[in-house]
Amino acid sequence: MALYKDDAPLEQTNDSVFDADYAPGEAAAYAGIYGCAVCGREVVAAEGSLLPASDHHEHAAGQGEIRWKLLVNADAEPKSGAPVNRSNDRRCGHPACNCVVAKDRKFCSEYCHDAGKTLELSCNCGHAGCAAELTHRS
Repeated sequence: MALYKDDAPLEQTNDSVFDADYAPGEAAAYAGIYGCAVCGREVVAAEGSLLPASDHHEHAAGQGEIRWKLLVNADAEPKSGAPVNRSNDRRCGHPACNCVVAKDRKFCSEYCHDAGKTLELSCNCGHAGCAAELTHRS
């Protein structure tokens, strides 16, 4: 769990960028603190840098594979007191996908890359934002 002393520079949000999860070795879509969704171990990553590989740490038998989630976004933009606007985020190139991707990537996953411009009602990339959307539509 990320610790802090003064919550004044922090702003709570329900932004969907915190719903996505990332595979080991995948590019970090945002600068910030990422946590392993399985065990809670935390790392710091710069935007576009590769998240730690699958051999970064081990899980106990049965815990599952490492999956990274953005916990705290280190927003480098000057603060004006207004909420952070994510409307300029770069979205995955697959039309049905809701994932945000790093500036140097077109797709969030191999699934979306392979699906390309295929017309689908929902995305099956497996990231949390798309899985939630699929569940909501069902």
